Amino acid sequence: MERFLTHHNFREKQQPKEGTKTDNGEQLPLNFEDLRRLVERHFIVFEAYMELDGSPTFILPSSQDTKIPFQNLMEDLSKYNLIALLRKAERVPQGYKIFTDYVPLEKEEPELVLKIIPSPEPKKPRPPIMNVLLLIATICTIAYTGLKEVESYNYVGMTINAFVGPQWAWYADPGLLTIVFTASLLAIVGLHEMGHYVTARIRKQKSSLPFFIPGIPPIGTFGAVIFQRTPTINRDKLFELGLMGPITGFIITLIILIISIQVTPTIYPNVLIELYKANFRFDQWIISKYGLEFFQFLISIGWPPIWIGASPFTNPLLYQILRPLLKPVPPFSAIPTHPLSWAAWIGMLVTALNIFPIGVLDGGHMLRSFLSQRQHLIASVIAAVAMILVSDAYILMALLILFMSPRGGHPGPLDDVSPTAKWKIAIFVGMIIIAVLTIPPLGWGYFF
Repeated sequence: MERFLTHHNFREKQQPKEGTKTDNGEQLPLNFEDLRRLVERHFIVFEAYMELDGSPTFILPSSQDTKIPFQNLMEDLSKYNLIALLRKAERVPQGYKIFTDYVPLEKEEPELVLKIIPSPEPKKPRPPIMNVLLLIATICTIAYTGLKEVESYNYVGMTINAFVGPQWAWYADPGLLTIVFTASLLAIVGLHEMGHYVTARIRKQKSSLPFFIPGIPPIGTFGAVIFQRTPTINRDKLFELGLMGPITGFIITLIILIISIQVTPTIYPNVLIELYKANFRFDQWIISKYGLEFFQFLISIGWPPIWIGASPFTNPLLYQILRPLLKPVPPFSAIPTHPLSWAAWIGMLVTALNIFPIGVLDGGHMLRSFLSQRQHLIASVIAAVAMILVSDAYILMALLILFMSPRGGHPGPLDDVSPTAKWKIAIFVGMIIIAVLTIPPLGWGYFF
């Protein structure tokens, strides 16, 4: 019989009279017969037995509906601080079927296995001092990044003012624009995580407050993270939990991107000509005073061209599509990088990376709601390779996510049998399209 004891043998030899104990000594509040009757209120049960580890286990036919019955069972079990796990049976020993009248039909789906275990005790919530400290640190690093962006943006305006004239120049208040930049980027990252947090609370799942992660310029933050303290009940809920973060962050990013395009000035050809002349005269002055070798040295270390303030990074497709639609740039003209455009660029980066269907990223949660644990593991590796092919700049991110993923793959929800609503496949495809539109195509060889 190996790992299985039949219900018949259990009744004769192992049935407890008070409660049921697991192999680690945990006392279940109901005995086996009580649990069996509870399960049979919601499911057709072929067979019931105790695993050798002490877990009450029930074999169910795969032909019955499971989503609503499982939710109702979970409500009943919650009164006793118990939870259930529902999985497809990978292998049922042939010896087990000797003791039952059940005869499987040809080509029938594998039976379902339902186990009842004590509800894991959620960690007691700690005072949010760490959340507050990390938030303050992140505000400081984002504000410093924003100030540098504002200085770069104003430098272009001051250069135009000096060589062309004030009528073509601009100057942004550093304090005000830094505050706007900081609030914008915090809104993108913070509301992304709040999308997860609010969804979890609506689903009566316990989760931590967001932990913000400070960064260094030119990014300023590495995002934020929340920790789920209770498991997700089924695949539909897992999909929604993964979806609400990136879709919220994307909407905020899109709003900030549209505003940034509208407020960014255009540098027209006549201004550019004067700037080129001034730049040429300045270059000649450096060469005449310090020599050609010194000038070449300045170029080799990144001597700022007239485009100081232009983004050193490739813009995502979303920006390249929206910019000419919302504010066309005349031929032979240029645009500086407005600090809000840079905040939107970071927001697009965060959104795209989170949507990649790898491990426990948001996209990984969504994909896991359609695939088995093994299929999801294979898909995660393929998605990680795709991320690396976009740019070698994403190698560390891809490897880190794979390393941090649970051993054996994403565990999935408690009910890993009930299918996800088919219309959610279209939403998932839409999110992948958003990832394609928002991923900065930095190109291979970016860091090498």
